[in-house]
Amino acid sequence: MSAKPVTPEELASEVLDAAARPWSVRTLVLDLEGALEPTVSALSEEARAALGRLARAGWRVGIVSSRAATDARSRVNVEGVHVFGCHGAEGSWGGRDAGGPSLGVRKRLQTLQVEARRLTWYVTGSHVEVKPAGIAFHDQEIAEGDLLRWRELVEDLLSKHDLSGLERLEGERVLELRPQGQHKGRVLHRLPRAPRGAFDASLVVVGDDRRDRDLFETLGNRGLSVLVAPDEAPTRAVRRLAGRSEVIRFLELLAEGEEKRVATPTGPRTL
Repeated sequence: MSAKPVTPEELASEVLDAAARPWSVRTLVLDLEGALEPTVSALSEEARAALGRLARAGWRVGIVSSRAATDARSRVNVEGVHVFGCHGAEGSWGGRDAGGPSLGVRKRLQTLQVEARRLTWYVTGSHVEVKPAGIAFHDQEIAEGDLLRWRELVEDLLSKHDLSGLERLEGERVLELRPQGQHKGRVLHRLPRAPRGAFDASLVVVGDDRRDRDLFETLGNRGLSVLVAPDEAPTRAVRRLAGRSEVIRFLELLAEGEEKRVATPTGPRTL
């Protein structure tokens, strides 16, 4: 299926209508890299301001990242916003932390990480990212002529190790190993107030389909899944914004609408 393209104004109006209902969960989950970050830099001031306004207006806001939680938190840095690192393996909605992988998986990762770092000595531009719950082999900066050699070195290393309990996640110019069954969608399972069975458009998940398929699939038809992509593409999401600038505009409009609603008296009506 393909997602319905919408403007930030249309999406904000739909979500605000749902948020005004008494039983609404008013929860927003965004992928850091897929929805908010244009580069490897920190969030823009506009994004930070909008997220902070939503949190102060009573929304539960979560940011999920493939990066380590400490790295992701430093990039987000917004009071009241929950940050989940390592595909959701690190972080919480205010209760006990997820706890990360088992001891056996952590030991296997640690052994692999020591040897993986040495690979970068042999190929210029290669980078191994060590995470508390995973490891990523990046080749974005490797010259085309060295790519095959780098990938052969990585595969040779992996073939010599016990990878039980780990799964491969292949992205654009990156290969990542993460604990099996650990994906971003699990953050939705840990919500302190579980959504009702009925569809609620105030439960919103925003991301791109390459990184966030697990989020969209876990959400299913319980809430509003929003794909960030310039063009139509097969996806589990039901709405589509054309780019990250539209995501920020949507957040600003949502925050503005919520602030107005919170500030409006709701006492008994008089005739």
